[in-house]
Formats: sequence, C-alpha cells, structure tokens
Amino acid sequence: MTTRALTARRDVLSGLSAPAEGLLPYALGFLAAAGMAELLLLRTLSRVAVHIPKEGLVLSVYRALTGVGSFAFNLATILAVVALALALLQLARQQHRADPWQIVGAGALALLLAWSVLLPLLRSTGEGSDEAAKLAFGLVFSVAVVALALPHFLSRRKPLARRAAVALVGAVALCAQYYTLSYAASGLLGTGGPPPLASEFLALGEVLVVASAGAIFAAWGATRRPGFLAWPHGGRRGWKAPATGLLNSPNRLGLAVPTALSLLLLASYLTNGSTSAILSLWTEGLTLYLPFPVYLAAFWLYASTVVARFQRRDGFAVGCALLLLFVGGYALELTYQHLLAALALLVLTQDRSTDTKTD
Repeated sequence: MTTRALTARRDVLSGLSAPAEGLLPYALGFLAAAGMAELLLLRTLSRVAVHIPKEGLVLSVYRALTGVGSFAFNLATILAVVALALALLQLARQQHRADPWQIVGAGALALLLAWSVLLPLLRSTGEGSDEAAKLAFGLVFSVAVVALALPHFLSRRKPLARRAAVALVGAVALCAQYYTLSYAASGLLGTGGPPPLASEFLALGEVLVVASAGAIFAAWGATRRPGFLAWPHGGRRGWKAPATGLLNSPNRLGLAVPTALSLLLLASYLTNGSTSAILSLWTEGLTLYLPFPVYLAAFWLYASTVVARFQRRDGFAVGCALLLLFVGGYALELTYQHLLAALALLVLTQDRSTDTKTD
C-alpha cells in the first residue's frame, strides 16, 4: 500500500486533484497502513492476550508486536491530523465558487482539527468538563458529516450508487453520534436513566453498517469493465481478449483476498463465537446481534471493494478511505477515530473516478 502511495501518479487522487509530488498521497497511504497496523497489533492482539501463554518466546513476540502496534497508533494519530489538514488545504485550493455546504463542512472539519490538538491540552490542565467537551466535539463532527454527505446525496451529477453509499456512511456516523451525545447530554443535565431511543439508534446504525457495505460494493466495487464478449478494438476483425477479463490475475486476486479473509473470520467465529463477538465490540463497535452470515457477506463485499480500488490507479484515494472507515469502526470513541471517519467521508464525497476507466 505504501509503495503505491509513493509511486502514485497525478490521477491517484482524482477527486482531490493532488499532484504526484504533493504530500497528501503519502499521508493517506501511510495513515491507512499505520491505522491497519494499530488495529491488528494493538486493539486486536492486545485483547486476545488472555489466550496467549505468558512465558518464553511467545510472550516476547507478543510484547514486540503490541509495542509496534502502540507506535503505529501514535503515528496514525499524528498522520490523521496531517492528512485531514492537507485534504482541507487541497479542497480550498480547488474551490472556484462559494458553496455554502462546503464552507460549513470545511469550517467544521477545521474546528475538529483545532479541537484534536487543544482538547488533550485542556484535559491535562483539568479545564472544562469531559461531558461538555464530548458533547461539543460530537456536535461539530455531526455538522461536518451532514455538510459533506447531504449535498453529495442531493447532487444529481453524482452516480446514484455512490450517492446512496455516502448517505449510508453518513447515517451510520450520525446513529453512533446520537448514542454518544445523548448520554453526554444526560450526564450534563443530571437526568439519570438511559436517554430516549439511544439503544434503538445504536442498533439501527449496526444495520446500516451492513447495508452500507453492500452500497459501497455497488458504488466502487462492481466496476464496469470489458468482459469476454467486449469488442475493445472496434469489431471482430481487430478483437483481442481484454486485459481485464474475468480470469486474469488482478480479478483472481480480487476474489482470493476477500474470500481468504472471510474464511478466517468465519473460522474465528466458529471456534469461539462469544469471544469473537466481544472482540468485534472492542475493535469495531459492532455487537454482532444480527445473524452472523449477514456480517460475513458484508465483510466480503467490503474487502472486495477495497481490493478493487487498489487495483485501479485512480482508486487509491477511495481504497485508503475505505480502510480508514474500517479502522475507525462504528462506535467512534477517540478523537483519532472521529478524524479518520471525517477524512474518509471527505475523500468519498470528492471522488471523481469513473467505473469505465481501465488501468
């Protein structure tokens, strides 16, 4: 992934129009790599420590890997700020007219950036209330989500599949935010008891997570490429087997990688379903209350889309954005996770790659 970021051409970030020598492609690539490393080596591996022997070589390897995961988390936290700042600068440079929605969205994202730097400083000095800060930060994040997703969904110039996918991604974020913000507001008001419809919105959001995987596959995974019956050279006389046929290496890779990952997920669930559910809740914020095959199918579609995007020169930005959404998870608890979700949504709404373009 990082190698592709370093060798990306001008059309790698077609939506954000970043030049190849710019910093944004590097920041996105390294952020996605660091985020996946911390997800696997810190959030996941550290939470299965109870099943790991506490002695000998195994313990030494475990400590080394979690140490790498901790470093990756710190690196990803910094890169999230840098990448979002670069994306906002790039967006401001290419804005030709004052769009009220973009102004509101960019302003909210800029405020999130400033907040992500100032909030730890305020907490270290003991200033302010954690619940008040959480409520204010979540409200600004929600404004950014609406300002990015709603105009994209309403725009008739965008493909319907991509409009629907972005709308579902935004709805997922808002459902999770309602749960968090309602509890923060209840804490500030001292009302006691669970907030109204908090659990219902959280459960609805998990359904939308599964639905969004299918929508994302329809928008960016099921690309229209020449098939075996295509005539790419203008007729039977000049016909050649297309380079993007069903049985070529890239397409085999696009089938093999998500299938292998899905089988690994299935084996983990069949081995110990309760542990898998707890691990899913701790890492992704999903309770797995729906039938497990639904999650398995959604995971396969999502992984297939990520692979499909990285197979295209103009799909690098969206591939990174989808990885960032996965790393951020559903229940956004940390400032870092909010920044990942915001950056991913910004990239998805600015994507201008085409399904008919081949590499």
